[in-house]
Amino acid sequence: AATLPRSSRKVRKPLSRTRGSGADFAHVELRGGVAETINLVVVSVSASDRSVSAVRKVAYLNAFVRVLQRGRAGLLQHPSFGKLLYSLRACLLNQQRSVRAATLRTLRYLVSDGDMVQRLVNIKLDLLIMRSFDSVDARPVERIQALRFIRKLCVVCPQHIPQSLVIALVATAEHSNVEEKLTNAALATLSELAVVNPSVVAFSRGIKAILRGTVDCMANRMGESLLMSILYLLNHPDTRCFVRPHVDLEAIIAPFTDTHYRHFAEGHKDDPKEDRRRQVQAAQISVATMFRSWAGLISFCNPSGWGLQSLVGVLRLPNSVIQRGIMDLLYDIFKLNAPEWTDDFEQALASTDLCRPRDSWRLEEQWVVEEAKVVLSHLRKGRTNLVTCYFAMLLTTFIQAGVFESLVDVVRSGDEYITVQATILLGELLHLVLVLFKLTSVVLVVCVCCF
Repeated sequence: AATLPRSSRKVRKPLSRTRGSGADFAHVELRGGVAETINLVVVSVSASDRSVSAVRKVAYLNAFVRVLQRGRAGLLQHPSFGKLLYSLRACLLNQQRSVRAATLRTLRYLVSDGDMVQRLVNIKLDLLIMRSFDSVDARPVERIQALRFIRKLCVVCPQHIPQSLVIALVATAEHSNVEEKLTNAALATLSELAVVNPSVVAFSRGIKAILRGTVDCMANRMGESLLMSILYLLNHPDTRCFVRPHVDLEAIIAPFTDTHYRHFAEGHKDDPKEDRRRQVQAAQISVATMFRSWAGLISFCNPSGWGLQSLVGVLRLPNSVIQRGIMDLLYDIFKLNAPEWTDDFEQALASTDLCRPRDSWRLEEQWVVEEAKVVLSHLRKGRTNLVTCYFAMLLTTFIQAGVFESLVDVVRSGDEYITVQATILLGELLHLVLVLFKLTSVVLVVCVCCF
């Protein structure tokens, strides 16, 4: 192919951007005094978009942030500082998303204590921040800056955070159609705020949102982390009143007790069976976490029958998904070896044998140490095993809730797969009663009478 002479080739020149054009990314430096800096920022951001472009306004706001990073001596006490706040309030109503995001970033750097937060609340800036956080946009730059501002309040002055911003967090955490990362960030912020300021979270219905998030979040282990903040509140008498057992804690067992429970909102395109399996698995992890703490165990052992008795009673419903989920939960709580999912009883029973070789016993894994921990019993028997005491108390609560009666009904009326699982679980629990209580003449006779 013929080539053009060097002199006739087209050379692309670098794009030149003039200072007055509105398409350039301007860079502004504020080097004057306090009064000059405030007045220049106020005049620039308060001007109309025709006289000062949105890019220039963002540049002035970024320059003011750099001034705040260097030091704010005499800035907050200046008489013109109130005008600056009113100018920033007007910027939150700007039509350009970049201007609103830069304004939220500037407000985040301005907040340093509770007095500054009170000044922002007095001019109703919290409502405009809530408006920015609640906006639906394809590129959530503005919402991310609003969330960063809220998290700054949680760190600097959690006792002065406005309830309006907490309500916005709750709305984002409960809305399943928003971006998943933003929903998880809102749930994490709510759980952190519930520890330092539980009253404002409880009055904004944030406790129920956190508990629903433990079941509705896609990451199951994230739900376990969220639940720790609720257990922290239940563990202290002063904060226990903010958690309502009959209203809030029911959200954890809702996938088991509510057959019409929906993991996502209407119009979700995922497979309903897969969603159902995922929500039952998330609820299983959450309930197991509650039972592994004294505060959660006592909360579920409510004599009114809403918690543990309701969970055990659901076993009698002819729903294989719920029955398998609750039986897997019992295997997990009592640290029992779950059998294989099969309709062959001998094969399922052989899979629960502790002496059966496992993958962790291989040479490249933990080998002899792991095998000895499983097969051999502990040599120290002079001290009381507190874990055994915990399992004894847990088993007593399940016996009083009617777990043996429910398992017998499952064995009688379930399908072959469920019957095999329930039969093995029933035998494991009876053996656990014999090991923990040593009362063969009393407890076992009472348990066998269920047949």
